[in-house]
Amino acid sequence: MRRLLATIFTGWDSVFDVIPTVVIVAIIYWFSRRKKHKKQFGEDFKEVRRKARLNEIIRLLFVCYITGLACMTLFPVYFWGAIINLDINYLFSSHYSSWHFSYIPEIWTFITDRNLLPMKLWLKDFLGMALNVVLFVPLGFALPFVWKKASFLITALIGLAGTVFIELVVQPFISRDPTIDDIICNTLGTVIGYLLYLLIKKIFPRFTEKCKTPVLDANKKSLA
Repeated sequence: MRRLLATIFTGWDSVFDVIPTVVIVAIIYWFSRRKKHKKQFGEDFKEVRRKARLNEIIRLLFVCYITGLACMTLFPVYFWGAIINLDINYLFSSHYSSWHFSYIPEIWTFITDRNLLPMKLWLKDFLGMALNVVLFVPLGFALPFVWKKASFLITALIGLAGTVFIELVVQPFISRDPTIDDIICNTLGTVIGYLLYLLIKKIFPRFTEKCKTPVLDANKKSLA
């Protein structure tokens, strides 16, 4: 079981490698935004920030998520670990690789031939797909809170465009093979995230509206 888990989560240890970068970006974002608002709203700064506190927290978490996602998908595997360990040879080595892209989803083979696969491979493929779905759920969930125009269709298209860019434009040049399965799973994750947002909105409508109140709307309420 230990070997199976190690195989399944190979590469996911890089999540810990990007934490320092995420923390640095979050600190810079938080203080620069506070400075901007203090200059913009003057004496009303504290009141405006108080009324928009939930939205500002969600925006901060969204910045952390996007930063982490970019670090894990737009750079070669173990890139940030190499920076932490000062592995100069790895950082300056070529990460370009030949690649192939199949338009036939492996998920179809996974579904139709799962009885022919060993249980370990079946579980590995299933959890790998599930993780790729979960990876984009925060995007679909948070986007409506930080952008009011983010409808279901717009959010789904952003998720699709984002994963297509990652898979077909970036990853072929950083020693990663793009797959149609990742595009399907990432887009599905974005859609699930938006559906979760709609569920929260239906159950807690007032709380949802508070979370969606940006500083500009909070400032209008303060002036009213």
